[in-house]
Amino acid sequence: MKPGAFVINTGRGPLIDTEALIEGLESGTLGGAALDVLEGEEGIFYTDYRQEAGKNTLLQRLQALPNVLITPHTAYYTDHALKDMIGNTIINCLKFEGESNV
Repeated sequence: MKPGAFVINTGRGPLIDTEALIEGLESGTLGGAALDVLEGEEGIFYTDYRQEAGKNTLLQRLQALPNVLITPHTAYYTDHALKDMIGNTIINCLKFEGESNV
């Protein structure tokens, strides 16, 4: 990557080595990162940590960096994607109902 490049990951968390990403961000080799998915994200998002500190220290290190944007795995959440999910769900229910009546 060119020095100062930005990393954007909306695909799969394990595609990026988080330790290496943090090193690049802290050293200034990378300009920044926008992450919708994280390595080892299971149990991180949509979990209430008000009574206990989160256990993911890599996430905490990323969150402390001013050049990092983290979203809670919502890149799929577009009007088009939601319409497709609803439409496919209805189609599958209708197919199931039609097959169970045969």
